[in-house]
Amino acid sequence: MIATRSTCVTRDVLPHMVERGSVVSPGPVETEMWERLENDHRPFAAVSLNRFKRLGFLPKLSPEQIADATIDAVLQEQRFVRLPQRYGAYHLLSNAPRRLVEVVLLGTKFRHDWKKTKD
Repeated sequence: MIATRSTCVTRDVLPHMVERGSVVSPGPVETEMWERLENDHRPFAAVSLNRFKRLGFLPKLSPEQIADATIDAVLQEQRFVRLPQRYGAYHLLSNAPRRLVEVVLLGTKFRHDWKKTKD
């Protein structure tokens, strides 16, 4: 969801001289917010978290690790940063439908692009 919104923001801002940006998609970060989520025993939260933990998708990163990776991404002009890297498969799967639609619609003119013509 955030990557989709950042793409929209990027498209809106590009005409106004912003040349590039990086989307950072961190996994769990060692914060009070994550701690509250881990201690939430409601079924929808507990079941999902336990499944991702078993798959090895939920190693927690420190805020400092996220900051370092973000700085590196900006300096290297990376479009996307997915942390931890082993979480990348999840991001690829969740973003695949949107990317496929982008490819299929490449070069397509939308209603706001149509010139109004008189018949």
